[in-house]
Amino acid sequence: MKVIVVDNNFSESKPQAPIFSGIADTALLLKNKPFFIPEFANPCIARPFLVVQISRLGRSISERFAHRYYNKVSIGIIFTAQNLWDEALKEGRPCDYARSFDGAAAVGKFVDIPESTQSFSFPARFSINGTIGYDSANMNFSIESLIAHISQYQLLRQGDLLFIGGQRESLEVHINEHLDGFLNDEHLLSFNIK
Repeated sequence: MKVIVVDNNFSESKPQAPIFSGIADTALLLKNKPFFIPEFANPCIARPFLVVQISRLGRSISERFAHRYYNKVSIGIIFTAQNLWDEALKEGRPCDYARSFDGAAAVGKFVDIPESTQSFSFPARFSINGTIGYDSANMNFSIESLIAHISQYQLLRQGDLLFIGGQRESLEVHINEHLDGFLNDEHLLSFNIK
C-alpha cells in the first residue's frame, strides 16, 4: 500500500501542478491508537487532511474517469517534526524523515461516498485545543485531477491512500491532549496524544 501526500492543494495562489510525495506505510496510525510525540519532534505540528482510498488498479487515468477510482473518504492528520522540517528545507535536503516516522499519519474510519455525489464538497472539522474548519470546496485541485496527475507517474492500487491536501493552518500538539475529527458531522477520528 502506498501513502501519497499532496502538499500544495490549499496554497494561496493556485499552482501549476500538484506537488506530492510518498511517506512510509509504517507512518500510518489506525484504529484511534494514541500518538506518541517522538523526542526529536520539537515542536510537533498537526495538520488536518481529507483522505481518499483508491478502489481499483489504474495507471495514466483520464480525469473524466478518475471518479471511478475512489469510493471511500476519511479524515486524517499528518504530524511533522517542525524543527527537522525547517532544518532540511534550510539545507536543501529532503524533508521526508520529518513526517514519515512511525505513527505520523493518523487516519480515521472510512465512509462510503455515494456515486451520486462524486465531485462533492466535504465540510470537516478537527478539534485540538480549539477547532480547525476544513472544506474541500477550497482546494486548488479536485480529487479527480489529483488522481489523474499522480497516476501519470505511479501505478495506483486498490487500498492506496491519498492525503489530498491539508489547510495551511496547523496546530502544535502536546502530551495529554485529545484530538477529534468530524466529517459531515460524523465522528471519524478520536485519539490521545502521549
